[in-house]
Amino acid sequence: MAANAMGRIRLIPGGSDIQNGDISLFLLAQRAQVPVHSVLKNAIERWDDDYGPKTRFADLRRADGSFDVDRYTAALRETVDVIVIDQQPSLTLMQLNGLVAATSVIVPQTMKGFDLSTLSTYSQNIAEYLDYIEETSADAIGIGRHVVLPTIVQEANDKDVDQIVDLYQRAPELFLQVWYPRSDAVANAAEEYKSIYEYDPPRSRRASTKTFIDSANAVNDALVDVVWGSALPSRGYARDFIKARWEE
Repeated sequence: MAANAMGRIRLIPGGSDIQNGDISLFLLAQRAQVPVHSVLKNAIERWDDDYGPKTRFADLRRADGSFDVDRYTAALRETVDVIVIDQQPSLTLMQLNGLVAATSVIVPQTMKGFDLSTLSTYSQNIAEYLDYIEETSADAIGIGRHVVLPTIVQEANDKDVDQIVDLYQRAPELFLQVWYPRSDAVANAAEEYKSIYEYDPPRSRRASTKTFIDSANAVNDALVDVVWGSALPSRGYARDFIKARWEE
């Protein structure tokens, strides 16, 4: 597990061992005496029971009423607020475990060559598996929101944007109104092993980099709303994005 300098983001890369994931899940399920599709969900629940948040709001104040920054910093490392599982859109035991463990599912979908029938087939297959699991399990599965996130949108091409508008009008509860645009800035940042926020573009690409960052902020803002709803305040990025593109 790798942590960033602030210790607030922890990454667990799959590595080459992920090729044996299905076999490992089968063996773990037998050892733990849990259904093979619930190994990850069970592990997260047990981890949360042992490492849940322990600091209370009152603990962040010293006796004189001042804010205890050290206690606050330590509290940030007590647990995690959200777990992001990044996986392929296939249905092996590995992927099924991710879907069963997830509260919300975000499906990134490129607009170029978009095939609604393929997405529908994938969604139907997931639904069939989960319906069967719910019939044999008392645990609630996927109680959050589930949405499709448009990606690599060619904004200069009206066809891509028109397609998003059409899909949203047909199913506003499923398709987000924000998206990642197609941008060379992302590839350039990746070449330097940097995120788009760390990348210092040449003058000729600063405008496109800023456009992508604005879009990324809007997507992040929208996804926070998908996962937490009104529990966290909006930063306004998604609202500004939608106003600029949907009210023109």
